[in-house]
Amino acid sequence: MKFTMKRFTIFALIVAIAIAFTAQAQDAIFKKYASEDGVTLVNISKNMLRLMPKLKTGNKKVKEAANKLDHIRVLSCDKKKTAGKIKKDVLNYFKKNNYEEVVSTREGKELVQILQRDLGGGKFEYVILNTTQNEINLVNITGALTLDEARELDF
Repeated sequence: MKFTMKRFTIFALIVAIAIAFTAQAQDAIFKKYASEDGVTLVNISKNMLRLMPKLKTGNKKVKEAANKLDHIRVLSCDKKKTAGKIKKDVLNYFKKNNYEEVVSTREGKELVQILQRDLGGGKFEYVILNTTQNEINLVNITGALTLDEARELDF
């Protein structure tokens, strides 16, 4: 099952790269927990994503997808108490902002969900949310990459 979960995570990461991130409320979640113990944040800007097409991947579709991405952000927490607070805030945000679940999978107490939201103007936001009893991992991707384009990517 690890191979499947790995492919799923890679797919979710590519989808996340394809979306432009504009939600201020979600910005607040990232900012709120940025200085918390046990929380790791990664922010990949559009300028950094523009370098991706220059990499020699041998896959033209991956290069094209990278050009369509605006932002990738990752939040990870391995402290049970903080992870629980983040999960509550994130799920409330998703519910209030009409995110659509694209796919979810559960293995034991681990849940992986991919959600999407149309931002308008050809832009989309994709979220990969991975939760366990003690930790949370959130990948947020925005850009002009559609779900169909993400599915065409071959790893």
